[in-house]
Amino acid sequence: MSVNSIKDFSRVIAELENGQLNADLSQKLETALKALKERCDIDGIKSAGAKIAVELSIVYEGDNIEINARTKSTLPEKPRNRSIFWLSEDGKGVCRENPKQPRLPFDVVQGKREVVNYDEERKDING
Repeated sequence: MSVNSIKDFSRVIAELENGQLNADLSQKLETALKALKERCDIDGIKSAGAKIAVELSIVYEGDNIEINARTKSTLPEKPRNRSIFWLSEDGKGVCRENPKQPRLPFDVVQGKREVVNYDEERKDING
């Protein structure tokens, strides 16, 4: 009796877990493609990335080959805005204001202020 030998990697993937691995990977691919399109559309960017990884563990024992698969997918994340800090003078922390920049001596201005509205006459904004 002749047994068909599977030598093609894609056929092995298709056979693993009676086809369930291939179905799960196809679903992960569909989810990743949808997430990429949404991320680009929402953020107005031209490109984004996702990952789908497959790890096969192959063990030979006696006359048997056992193949176990693990999958992992990473969908695109929303880009984060950057924040700028300065190193503190002692070098042990960060500051929101540049410690090397001198502070200007501002005074609080008291009194009435007026705004010019070109469509109407001058109006006092303080009541």
